[in-house]
Parts: sequence; structure tokens; C-alpha cells
Amino acid sequence: QNTTAALVTIWAARTEVRVGICDRALRLTLQVIKGDPQNAEAYAVRGIALFLSKDFDQSIKHSTEALRLDPDLNEAARSLKKTRKVQTAFKTAQQKVNVREFEEALELFTEAITLAEAPPHAPLSALMHAERGACYLRLERYQECLEDCGIAVYAEDDYRDAWLTKVTALHKLGRNADALEDMETLMRCHGSDTKVQHYYEKAKFEVRKEKRTDYYEVLGVHRLASELEIKQAYKQLALEWHPDKHTESEEKRAKAEEKFKMMGEALEILTDQFKRQLYDEGYDKE
Repeated sequence: QNTTAALVTIWAARTEVRVGICDRALRLTLQVIKGDPQNAEAYAVRGIALFLSKDFDQSIKHSTEALRLDPDLNEAARSLKKTRKVQTAFKTAQQKVNVREFEEALELFTEAITLAEAPPHAPLSALMHAERGACYLRLERYQECLEDCGIAVYAEDDYRDAWLTKVTALHKLGRNADALEDMETLMRCHGSDTKVQHYYEKAKFEVRKEKRTDYYEVLGVHRLASELEIKQAYKQLALEWHPDKHTESEEKRAKAEEKFKMMGEALEILTDQFKRQLYDEGYDKE
């Protein structure tokens, strides 16, 4: 009866492992091992669950123990071989990132992901896709970055760093409203995290910045225009848009007055060095 119960428990653990839900698999296999320390299958399945939980060293330890108990256990042998290969590729990729060799790191992360064949809900899938996503971000491959970070947060919906990498890519693509929406989601589970708070404030700032009046566009000048060029552009437009020249109807005069007022604001901001600097940095007029 104990043997039957152990087989059923191991079968249940394998089922959890196949979809990447490792916590229950770890509990179930530990339960079997406590009851039967000689159960090679329990060690083998636990080794796979540890691998998918990102614990390479413990995975290797458990697979090795399974093979000590049963040298012919193919499941443990395959797991041990895979874990070692993935660990080597992954750790080498991280080393490449540390020395800013992002192209090489990208290839190694991709190799590790391919070798691992981790189920979509596995913590290992979250980790490796998040790391590769950060690599894509460094290489300015923003769409691929978003795809990898999406996979990571699907596996672990509270994976802070994956969310922050994704948000950075969204900002780079000019999708500031989407970035703010993601940060609002992240704030619900990491609201006390100072780094998350900083990214949240930045996202709000970028959305506000988008909604500001573009004073350079109002005056029709380039962002690098000199003060003299700005004043000349204002004078030309003032001649065209002075309200006294638009008296055909109340509607046209009101439009001219609004345009003239906006031009005055633009002149005030862009010809004051301090105000212009603040404006260029994204701050509101106020």
C-alpha cells in the first residue's frame, strides 16, 4: 500500500512539473523521500522540479542521488545532462552581460532557453526570458524585448524586474500610456518598493509630458533653434496671427487670439534659458 501511495504521489508530482508548477511537486516528492529515502524516482522528479525552480545546484545533487540509487534511471540521467548544459550556457551568458558583450550573451541565453524546454509557468522560464529581454533592451531590439518580458510575467505575474524592463522598452517605443498602465499593475503588488515607485513616477511624468503643448511646433522652429531664430519666427507669425487681422468673424478672431496667446507662451519659455531647459527636460510650464 505504501508503495502504491508513493507511486501515485510521484505521478501527481510529475503532472505538476509538466506544466511548470513546481512548489507542489517539491512538496510531494519531499513527502515521498521522507517516507522512503531510497526512492530513486522521487529524487529524479524532485531534481526536475528544482531545475525548473532555477536551483541548478540542488537539481544536480538530487539527480545524482537518483542515479546512485538506480544507475539505470534514464529520467535522472537525462535531467542531469540537461541541467548541466543549461547551467553552463546561462551562467556564461550572465558573464557576457557583465562585460557588456550583449550579442554573445543573447546567443547564449537563446541556447539555454532552447535546451531547457521549460513549461510556460515554470520559474526558470520567467528568469531566462527576463534575462534575455534585458539583453534585447540593451541592443535596442524593443519589440523582442517586449515579447520576452511578456513570457516572463506570464510565468510569474509579480516578476518585478521583467515588468520594469518591459516598461523601459515601452517608453523607448513612445508607448508611454501603456507603460503607465503596466506600472499601475505593478504598484498593486510592489507599491512599497522604492524602485517601482520611481518607475511609476517616471511613467506618469512621461504621459504628462506627451500632453503638453509643443512650443517648438507652435513657432515652427527646430528644437535646436537659437534664441535669435525663435524671436524671428515669432515676429513673422505675429504679423500673420495678430487678432486685429482676423476680424471677419468672432470665430476667426477667437482662433487668432488663442494662437497669438500660445505664441506668446512659446516665446516666453523658449527665450528664457532656465525655463527652456526645464521645458526640454519635460517639466510643465507651472
